[in-house]
Amino acid sequence: SQNVEQFLNIPLMEMKYGIEVKLKESGIPYTIFRLAGFYQGLIEQYAIPVLENLPILVTNENTCVSYMDTQDIAKFCLRSLQLPQTIDKTFVLGGPKGWVSSEIISLCEQLAGQSAKVNRVPLALLKLVSQIFGFFEWGQNISDRLAFAEILNVENDFSKSTFDLYKTFKIEVTEINQLDD
Repeated sequence: SQNVEQFLNIPLMEMKYGIEVKLKESGIPYTIFRLAGFYQGLIEQYAIPVLENLPILVTNENTCVSYMDTQDIAKFCLRSLQLPQTIDKTFVLGGPKGWVSSEIISLCEQLAGQSAKVNRVPLALLKLVSQIFGFFEWGQNISDRLAFAEILNVENDFSKSTFDLYKTFKIEVTEINQLDD
């Protein structure tokens, strides 16, 4: 996540932040990339359900997420090894456009030539279910996954302009794969 410090109550985010802190304290040169999401994760979350007429669960939130292709992320990682100005820095990495769930679903419907079955789940219900499962040892893993829903509840601009970042890394926007390409 781009603002991991805000979500230290989510176990995976707390662990990620702890690793970042230890890395910074180690004295080893580093470059940290914070990402909102990967294109590849959208296949399982949206595309396959559309193709197989399965329901897609979404919240009522409209958080924009600047997804990126893993190959583009690799370009930034490799380029960081060549650029001294990236040493000991943290970068928020995202695609040039932020996407909300409804836009992704529409794109999948268009590409598949069929309609999606969309079920809306209130964010409050996800939080409640997460808390209930969190009381039980067997439900801890489920609770941890559902805790990510809290990220959707925080007003953030996940689609901040990334053009300055692209300049820093000497990567043209046209070199970046876009979701609707």
